[in-house]
Amino acid sequence: RGIVNGAAPELPVPTGGPTVGAREQALAVSRNYLSQPRLSYTISPISFVTFTSA
Repeated sequence: RGIVNGAAPELPVPTGGPTVGAREQALAVSRNYLSQPRLSYTISPISFVTFTSA
């Protein structure tokens, strides 16, 4: 999550538990998909599982 916060400092980062962390991760995946589709496609399933489980 520290990497996500560093990669997107312009986004508001409220501290609210694992759900917020998963939301940040999903946003990061969306951002990465626009710039790096292949990399995002690789990590997308992991982030999706984290988002749904949270």
